[in-house]
Amino acid sequence: MPSIIMGAKQDTTTIEITLGGQSVPFRVTPDEERNVRNAAQFVEKRANDYRRLIEIYGERTGLSMMALEFLLDKLRLERANDDSSLAIKVDEVVSKISEALGE
Repeated sequence: MPSIIMGAKQDTTTIEITLGGQSVPFRVTPDEERNVRNAAQFVEKRANDYRRLIEIYGERTGLSMMALEFLLDKLRLERANDDSSLAIKVDEVVSKISEALGE
């Protein structure tokens, strides 16, 4: 049974999600259930968008293109989080400098 849980965790349940038009059992913790369901819906929608590419380029290439897009989205999100964290740190430093200068 597929699972996003690495190793043994207690308090898990099996839910049914739809991937590739098929119902798939997935073992999750209660805290992960909502994210897994949302992610499965997102993947299913994106897969529907890629069906035309799969028809043109074949399954392997179409799915690879979809995976590439997911990873690019992930990297963009990580970059945005890094940039916002840096902006917060810069603001903190500027604030401390202003306090030290008595402004």
